[in-house]
Amino acid sequence: MTDHELVKRSVYKIFIQNGYNPEGTLAQRDFEFICNEIEEHTRTLISVSTIKRLLKGDFGRIPQVATLNALATYLGFRNWQDLKTNLQQDTNGYAVSEPTVVAPRTKQVSWKWFAIAAVVLVAVAFTFLGYRMELSLGNSAPSFSARKVTGNTIPNTVVFSYDLKNVKADSFFIQQSWDKRRRVRIDKKNHVLTDIYYEPGYHTAKLIANDSVLKTVDVSIPTDAWRASTTSYFGSKLPQYIAAGKTLSSVTQSLNDGSLQKAHVTPDEHTLFVCSYFPSVLIGDGDDFTCNMRVRLTDARSKQCPCLMFEVCCQRQFMYFMSMNKGCASETEADFGDRKLNGKTTDMSPLCFDLQQWTDINWEVKNKKVAISINGQKVFETAYNKSCGKITGVGVVSNGFYEMSRLELTGHDGKRISENGFVGSAEK
Repeated sequence: MTDHELVKRSVYKIFIQNGYNPEGTLAQRDFEFICNEIEEHTRTLISVSTIKRLLKGDFGRIPQVATLNALATYLGFRNWQDLKTNLQQDTNGYAVSEPTVVAPRTKQVSWKWFAIAAVVLVAVAFTFLGYRMELSLGNSAPSFSARKVTGNTIPNTVVFSYDLKNVKADSFFIQQSWDKRRRVRIDKKNHVLTDIYYEPGYHTAKLIANDSVLKTVDVSIPTDAWRASTTSYFGSKLPQYIAAGKTLSSVTQSLNDGSLQKAHVTPDEHTLFVCSYFPSVLIGDGDDFTCNMRVRLTDARSKQCPCLMFEVCCQRQFMYFMSMNKGCASETEADFGDRKLNGKTTDMSPLCFDLQQWTDINWEVKNKKVAISINGQKVFETAYNKSCGKITGVGVVSNGFYEMSRLELTGHDGKRISENGFVGSAEK
């Protein structure tokens, strides 16, 4: 079974499980119900237009990983890879509770002639009515803006204003940032949506019709201080705030059981600990910088695969890489601009080391070329194409407690990237 067939059958099975006949007549509200069901159980929003295409098999490229994982999770698997593995072991896995999909006996040539006729009609319409259409629509571009209500505090309520009167689609959304889980469905007839940002940073909000991004707007919520907080795998829980301070060392020292208890934070096996800094002034180039760190893990909450992730946040792209003990290299990943790497398909072991030992890390980016050294030895190189924009902040994430004695971020000229202290010695 190909991935294409597997996606179609997965969606088919979801409809079957909810009492629908996928080969029968389905109303718009039926597709909306399925989308809401998937979102409620997986916290991943799939648009009505997407679910229609997936059910019909009307797609060329395989959907994004988040969509695949949502389908698999809804069907009771851990993720898409888990679903594929199980079905490879049991080829009849989908035949138990669903009928065989029978292709309709429609001559393909009739659809081809129909498509040709439609193209001709559209061309004729634009030729003779184009000028009149332009006058009736006027400026058809939608409007989209954002306004912070609570300054730079966290949580932060943001008011989005939009106008979609000239846009035709079956579903509309506003997405807070890159994270598709943060999509909120909006009504075309309305013009305002208020939403909460629980994490600081430089976010790019999106106005979306079906699966197309119509417009974007930047939402900057700087900290101008180091902050320690929690997050979780796949963003399944809201962050909890632990401490804030002027120096990195003071914040990493707050990663202990006493500080967590004082902040009323109760971690579990899925908890990740984050230390980050987002300046209000952006003066660094995300395609040209050097980051020097000295770090060690002090309390590995995950005894099997402890993890550290180092991130330089930028306006348009992520820049991060994960390090684990070498035995867990398969679980690592990295993003450098538009270059995405996964430990299952790329050898990431050179970026892995004994996390419990003090380790010096040098991360250099110059003209979109990346080089990383561990304890003075260059271990990794790659390159990317799409510019990352200005540097918006730095962060370190782990599934255990850690401390850093140094984090220095400098530009190509050797000067510190920020004037307000988020770089330089951790003891500054």
